[in-house]
Amino acid sequence: MGKSAVVLLIALVSACLADNAVAESVPSGEFSLIPGLVVFGKDRGRDINGVAAASLGIGRTLTDRIDVSLHAAYGETSARGQGGPDVDVTSLRVDTRYRLAESAIETFLVGGLHHDRFRFAGTSNDNGTALSLGAGVQRAISDRISVAFDARGLFDFDESRFQPVATLGLRYVLNPRVPAAPPAPEAATPPAAAQPSPPPEAEPPPADMPADEVPRLELVFEFDFDSTTLRRAHRGDLERIVRFMRRHPAATAQLEGHTDDRGPRAYNQKLSEDRARAVRDQLVAAGIDGSRITAVGRGEQQPLASNETEAGRQRNRRVVAITVGSSNEE
Repeated sequence: MGKSAVVLLIALVSACLADNAVAESVPSGEFSLIPGLVVFGKDRGRDINGVAAASLGIGRTLTDRIDVSLHAAYGETSARGQGGPDVDVTSLRVDTRYRLAESAIETFLVGGLHHDRFRFAGTSNDNGTALSLGAGVQRAISDRISVAFDARGLFDFDESRFQPVATLGLRYVLNPRVPAAPPAPEAATPPAAAQPSPPPEAEPPPADMPADEVPRLELVFEFDFDSTTLRRAHRGDLERIVRFMRRHPAATAQLEGHTDDRGPRAYNQKLSEDRARAVRDQLVAAGIDGSRITAVGRGEQQPLASNETEAGRQRNRRVVAITVGSSNEE
């Protein structure tokens, strides 16, 4: 890999990891490490064969649907024709992606700006600048890891030619966004002559809730078919539960996992338990004591809607979270 590519990639990684203040101001703000492979088709303008180049990138989400990334890649090929010279290919690429769907298998549109360097054995080097556009799919493997593939058409400005390009990458999230614990209040020392302040009054209940009613929060998290991955769209709901349980230290949460009726009953039972545990793990990662959370699976036994339609099956693939405070909290 060219020295300029390495230096630029290291500089971007360092800046991204150091910029904590900016990261906190962005709703998503996740950074990802992206090892992968980029495959260039035959370059007829430069008369060289296709090349599969190993790549390494760093990415950052700007919103729940948009992310940007920088990639450096290196590969070796040869000039077309018998006995052509060897060619080293170094590539720098900046990508912007727009995700079209929030699901375990996401589709996205992607655009990239490329700067490539071609080093021919025994001859001078050649540089190229290009723009690529395409589409792809991304599959979540776990909360941190996903694999993405895209296919593109690349237009080389220097050669005025189109070229097919495909990329395959494994994304590892370095800093998954979980609600941060609120800072502990600083103890203030009253002046020597001041009288001790009276204890603060308890926060009054909402106007639409009787004073003696137990506080309660109920939310539903829907899942994709055969998936235990929490949708990005439910992150706000997850934060609501975390805030509720921090506001009510004696509160407990009951998580009930459910499935549709496709698949064996025993498999669906385990899947429903895994979905409930997936939400529980997110709450524990946000700092909630696991002893305050109960996670159970109900399998396919308690559908909300008919399993005869896709819309009904989607409603049945869910985790119901019921969080209840204590009526005698101080």
